[in-house]
Amino acid sequence: STISKFLNQNILIYGGPGAGKTTLMKSICKSFLNNRNVGDFTCPIVIRFRELDYNSLTKAYGDDLNLYRILLHVFGIIVKFPDESATKLFNDNSQLIRLTVLEFLEKTKVLLIFDGFDEIPIVDLKLSIERDFQTIALSMKESRFILTSRNGDFRLKLENTHTFEICPLRDDQILKLTSKWLNNKTQSQDLYSKIKASPYYDTTLRPLTLSHLCAIYERRK
Repeated sequence: STISKFLNQNILIYGGPGAGKTTLMKSICKSFLNNRNVGDFTCPIVIRFRELDYNSLTKAYGDDLNLYRILLHVFGIIVKFPDESATKLFNDNSQLIRLTVLEFLEKTKVLLIFDGFDEIPIVDLKLSIERDFQTIALSMKESRFILTSRNGDFRLKLENTHTFEICPLRDDQILKLTSKWLNNKTQSQDLYSKIKASPYYDTTLRPLTLSHLCAIYERRK
């Protein structure tokens, strides 16, 4: 796939609501599962921030909840120590937790896909995770991550990371999508001309909105 040539570093992808960020992540996973070249990784692991159980995570980790503890939770890794006093001491050691996660990632060579940074509901946690991405971007050598976020939500500049933004649809892409959806040249041209003449033309520059309009037109013409 086109994106594979950029996986010599991590990737941060910005896009507005409905721009196609999640669809792009699905496409990357599909390419991987179809044995197309998506880099030298053992497997993709998708973490959708909107689907995490933040109540349970906060209950388990409290103020210590961060990106590394979320990864421990996702991977099912439990860090144990020889005795109770050591467990109490090292459970509070975020540095040790970080090194454990990074060592695991270096050994497994996975492609981490983090979808929807903007959908983290807890402000302080979001800021903490944003800082964690700075350290993980510099520390990972064998594994890589792809992170998606709405425009302006992820504010830090990441080292060792390519940054992209999903552009609005061009007119030719709008026509192509409507043609494929309706599979009728006359109808697709009719819908396209109505979209161009409408006062909400600028909102159709996102795939999600355009798909909704196609579905409405399909039913009601």
